[in-house]
Amino acid sequence: MKNNYALALNSLLILLSTSLIATLLHESAHYFTGLYFHIPSEMHHNYVRPLSEGTPEQMVLIAGTGPIFSLILG
Repeated sequence: MKNNYALALNSLLILLSTSLIATLLHESAHYFTGLYFHIPSEMHHNYVRPLSEGTPEQMVLIAGTGPIFSLILG
């Protein structure tokens, strides 16, 4: 019975860790794409806020890189 609790705890820790890492990488993709276009941004724990506007095409690319990165990551 003790092994079941350890397994459940380890599974929970793995789930939380991978979720945190995936979210951080997803938001980092938005952030670094903004930096590439010289658009300063604020990175928060679950979103990135651009501090200035770029062209509509740049804003679409910034918005799209997070989901594309997550899709590639799996």
